[in-house]
Amino acid sequence: MKYIVITLIIWVKLFAAFSQNFPQKQISIPLSNQKGVPFAIGNEIKDYYIDGFEIDDKGDFYFLGGSSTICLAKFSGSKLVYQHLFSKNITIGSQLFFKRDTLYSYNSEIPHTTSLINPSNGQLLKKYKSKDKEDINSFRFLPDGIVVESYGKSPVHYYLYDLIGDKIKEVPNKYNLPFMTPSSLSPWATSQFIGMWNDKFVFYSRRIDSNNMKDGFFTTDSTGKILQQKVILDYLNTFGQTFAESPPEFRKIRNGNLYVLGRKGKLAMITEIPLATFFSPQ
Repeated sequence: MKYIVITLIIWVKLFAAFSQNFPQKQISIPLSNQKGVPFAIGNEIKDYYIDGFEIDDKGDFYFLGGSSTICLAKFSGSKLVYQHLFSKNITIGSQLFFKRDTLYSYNSEIPHTTSLINPSNGQLLKKYKSKDKEDINSFRFLPDGIVVESYGKSPVHYYLYDLIGDKIKEVPNKYNLPFMTPSSLSPWATSQFIGMWNDKFVFYSRRIDSNNMKDGFFTTDSTGKILQQKVILDYLNTFGQTFAESPPEFRKIRNGNLYVLGRKGKLAMITEIPLATFFSPQ
């Protein structure tokens, strides 16, 4: 019995040493096209796929997805507020962005259209058809609009569109940042901008150390200089499995928190981390 107790104490200490040392809240919601988070199974990667994920200024969650019919679901915590099915002849697009009591979704196929949705009930408010007919390779919502990447041209060009899908101007990079890439990037192999916090630019990245891959987050100033780093020792255990195609918008900064959407089995899992406790004071 004494041996078992000592072994248990050692195991608990080891677990504490390897666990993530930051406060977090996790909410799990069943993946279901009837009463949960709507989803489809990806065509190329046979795994769960969701078109859009967003958090409003009250902390409520929105999910866009579905297989035969596109559905918008709203949750307050793990409690379903509504599921709204859109007509089959309506193209909603993908990704979700909340601003000023409106949800936006964008369709990058020609003709490009932007859908404005009422977040209180999921009803479509209005659709805008863009005047631009440029082929779009990828796009992302940012606070000042939509940045699109055009293809078929060399070099690649990036353009800022307003929230109803009309072109404003060409911008220097895919995030419309004042710097092209973070400086002193090594040993971070890649960088993905996910939002602003306390006037800092926050990135997600995959890190390579001694041939081992780790995931993490870092902040930079307006010149791209890295200020703070947070390495995640076991990303999948901390945030859950990624969905098909691992959409970048499943990592977002809202309300002073970092939100990461992952999956554990047939559950969608949202991890919420206060950024003030996530990065060590510098």
